[in-house]
Amino acid sequence: MTWTEASSKDVATKISGGSSFFNSDVFTPSPFMQTIDHIMDSAAANTVGGFRLGKTTVGASTTNYSYRSAQNNDADLTDRYDKDRIQAGLDGGDNFTVSYFCNIAGEEKLSISTSVERQGSAPSYPPHAMKCVGKYRGDQSSQFDIYQKTAIGYAGGSRDIDVGSNLTVFKDVIAEGLIDGTIFYETDTNKSYVLSSNTWTEL
Repeated sequence: MTWTEASSKDVATKISGGSSFFNSDVFTPSPFMQTIDHIMDSAAANTVGGFRLGKTTVGASTTNYSYRSAQNNDADLTDRYDKDRIQAGLDGGDNFTVSYFCNIAGEEKLSISTSVERQGSAPSYPPHAMKCVGKYRGDQSSQFDIYQKTAIGYAGGSRDIDVGSNLTVFKDVIAEGLIDGTIFYETDTNKSYVLSSNTWTEL
């Protein structure tokens, strides 16, 4: 796969509350997607990171998500289904998450996520690790084209998304076809060609 940026946004003003959300721009989707997000949070615990998907907009009050996760290489946490988001991150403040998606129209959208959270600032607090697989079964007729990072407090906790947080969405350009600038090397003739406007030209 060859990834190209579909959307990238930084938080310019702190987002505060028991539930905080940060959306990407609406992007042109592809069958395979990747997201990388870094959520900075002044709170160190009692917080849950996650994400939602949507078509043009993201619905908050849905039960279209199911996921299975494990923290710190322990046994699977309790299976979650009919939820309003996929949980990727748990109880630890700053969160860095990488996710991959199968985004095929007419199918449930599948995801694989790996997250690390700092947990605390002292050396005696090792970071948390979480692995999560999930699916989104809303609007199966089309591809999702917007991504939302969620930061939700639990057990009375609050969650902030601080200035400097970022989320970036990538799409697979190979799945859409070869792009201009692609170079092909022919081994039997030892020649290279570059693609431009659907025409191969020898270099």
